[in-house]
Amino acid sequence: MKKKSWVFGLVIACFLVITGSLYAFLSIWYQGVFPAFMWIDDIYCTGMTVSEVNDLLLEKHPYDGITVKDISGAELYISAEDIDMVYSFEPSLRHIMNNRGGFKWGKCIYKKTHLDIEPALRYDEEKLLAKLQGWDAFTKISDIYAEIGKTENGYEIVTNYGSFPIMENIFY
Repeated sequence: MKKKSWVFGLVIACFLVITGSLYAFLSIWYQGVFPAFMWIDDIYCTGMTVSEVNDLLLEKHPYDGITVKDISGAELYISAEDIDMVYSFEPSLRHIMNNRGGFKWGKCIYKKTHLDIEPALRYDEEKLLAKLQGWDAFTKISDIYAEIGKTENGYEIVTNYGSFPIMENIFY
């Protein structure tokens, strides 16, 4: 009986040493790269660095500009270069790497492995404001008029006040 418990203890100890060694090996193997079974925005990221995944995400989600539409259907296209916009997925990717990379890769076994992330955006707010203020859809207070005019229904107040948005009333 004593020999069986000694053999059982030895088997358990060997199992624990092998499992621990395998975990340590994989932790060193996945140091600085995404761990096994990691998908970000339908891109298989296992073994890739943050910059490699960022480059793939930038290719998958290009940004050339934005089209702004007003209520009447008029459109204004603002290119990314016009407002010095830069976007990157690196902050979100580094956060994922810090929480799941290296010796923390074991969390991937029981956590969600298919992730969707948003890019970090940076742009010149003054240039965006200048582009929007220069658009014909926005009127200045001095451009608003109201007058009494004769129409088919008689005399009515004719105004353009309700036609255009007022820049001061728009929050962005």
